[in-house]
Amino acid sequence: MTLSARSGAARAPLSGQRWHFQHGPIDLVLRAWGDAEECAAAYAQAWVRFETVLPELVSELPLLRQPVAAPSCSLPRSGRDGAQAMPLGHCLGSEGRSRAAGAVPAETPFPHLPSAREVRANGPLLAHFAGEEKACPPSGPVARRMWRACAPFADQFITPMAAVAGAVADEVLAAMIAGRTLAKAYVNNGGDIAIHLAPGERFETGIVGDIGKPKLSATASVAAEDGVRGIATSGWRGRSFSLGIADAVTVLARDAAAADAAATMIANAVTTDHPAIERRPARDLDPDSDLREHPVTVSVGPLDAAALAAALANGERAARAYRAAGLLEGAYIELQGRRVAVGGTHAPAAIRDERMAWSLHA
Repeated sequence: MTLSARSGAARAPLSGQRWHFQHGPIDLVLRAWGDAEECAAAYAQAWVRFETVLPELVSELPLLRQPVAAPSCSLPRSGRDGAQAMPLGHCLGSEGRSRAAGAVPAETPFPHLPSAREVRANGPLLAHFAGEEKACPPSGPVARRMWRACAPFADQFITPMAAVAGAVADEVLAAMIAGRTLAKAYVNNGGDIAIHLAPGERFETGIVGDIGKPKLSATASVAAEDGVRGIATSGWRGRSFSLGIADAVTVLARDAAAADAAATMIANAVTTDHPAIERRPARDLDPDSDLREHPVTVSVGPLDAAALAAALANGERAARAYRAAGLLEGAYIELQGRRVAVGGTHAPAAIRDERMAWSLHA
């Protein structure tokens, strides 16, 4: 293992031509494919950038724990099929309730999601207007990636910390591939993965829906032509707190930060009222949590069929709305053995002739 006296970061080679970078709470696994010299240079570049990431984030941590909030307005990106993306307020409503938007079913509440009006009292208003980004409050590159990934969801409660793992992966990958010729590469930050794919290349990853049962429940297959460069997973069993009850929500998006933010929001939406669900204020569990007094899930007992269906329907509705708004390409949701896939193609057997596929295992 190599230690950096300057930063306290550490790195070590792993099997399978991978590297492990660690600094404080950040744990990365990296892999590059290509000429040996190109790969070596890529790892060296990634290491130089990685050493500075944590100090930069710590310097802006108070701001990054504040809610991102904005008025309903058009998103500065195109939706699916090149159409102008609709405001998320039109999809889900500024009160955290769904509204009709294309094929998205309407009028089902998402419990436990504070409204935009409520969060404005708890933090600065970080506005994002149609076609023009107002001053992005964070100054560091990773912090700005976090804020930009979360800004489209500002009609609901979200802080930039929802995208921290994905943003770190994106930043290190960007340094890793700069000026290099690689077939493909990835940076995996605790399951949030930034991907580089040269034309014609493909990336496949397995999904464990329940971390208590180390078994693949699905696989995701992405081709270079898909435009997917990030995969992220969120759920109440993970490393971060969740307002919902999903065992796992995996999202494929344009980059890892965007996937991280979307997975967080969908996981929050996978919920229902049931006596088997136990929640506690986040601050009781972690005084420094950005979720403050919001109730986070600490235990989920066995749920009946009606409760499972209601929670999954809420999550699917959110995923379809975000996909219609151009914020993700695909999402996979799992709750107590039940699964929902949005986007791509999914079937009981593996599919390899589609650009993007969910392969659901029995």
